[in-house]
Amino acid sequence: MNTYRASVTVRLKIPDPEAVTVGNTVRRMGYPVEDVRLSTRYSISVECGSREEFEQFLGSATSELVNPNKHFGSTRIGRRKRELGEPERFDRSRYPTRVAVTVDGDPEGSRVEGVLRDRYGYATARVSSERVWDLRVDSDNPELVASQLAGEPTYFLANPAFQKARVEG
Repeated sequence: MNTYRASVTVRLKIPDPEAVTVGNTVRRMGYPVEDVRLSTRYSISVECGSREEFEQFLGSATSELVNPNKHFGSTRIGRRKRELGEPERFDRSRYPTRVAVTVDGDPEGSRVEGVLRDRYGYATARVSSERVWDLRVDSDNPELVASQLAGEPTYFLANPAFQKARVEG
């Protein structure tokens, strides 16, 4: 058995209401944020006997995570990226600043693990999730703005009582 890993990113097709609200609020407070996008990124690892078995597993996992009627989704295995369903017109280069937020105990990752185990029989599947904020910032130092939004004094993107934020640049 080999351990295979992939990441699955899921984003709403319509503007995410939480991202719109945060964007509007931080602009009113004077932060130089032009736009905010929100997605969920799942990191999945599972022991499988072959690459084909892993591809089948990944199909089951993505069908649980991505509803093609309301989500854009993509998978990444190493450097290879594949769109799920309709391709998203999201230009990552326009959002150079990214903040990833994890929740203590990761209840969403545990829920997905349970579904994969109970519905599909993948007892060795491990899933972690994080919310990813993509920011378009009009500043000479966008990472500083992102760290201010994710941490003190505002905590807009992460609640320090149960979440951890990391600026990915």
